Amino acid sequence: EFFSTRSPLLLSPKAPSTFPPFEGLGMTTAMVIELITRSPHTDPNVEFFAHTLAEYDTPNAVRRKVGFEFLGKRRHAEQREIWKWRFTSV
Repeated sequence: EFFSTRSPLLLSPKAPSTFPPFEGLGMTTAMVIELITRSPHTDPNVEFFAHTLAEYDTPNAVRRKVGFEFLGKRRHAEQREIWKWRFTSV
């Protein structure tokens, strides 16, 4: 789940993904970059946060690849342990 610090705007309720024949071609990475750049809140003073399941998986690898910083672990009532990520627009 993505959101910005200036607004509760939800950019995407689920992690972007591709169909198996198109995996490994950079499409998921391109989708994440597009979500950030198309946000009406993208400016140098905005940070985007993502809360994800605590898993070493493709969506989290994509977050690292596009520049999200891992901030640590957090407890969530419904999803047990989650990871918190931050992306600062530049």
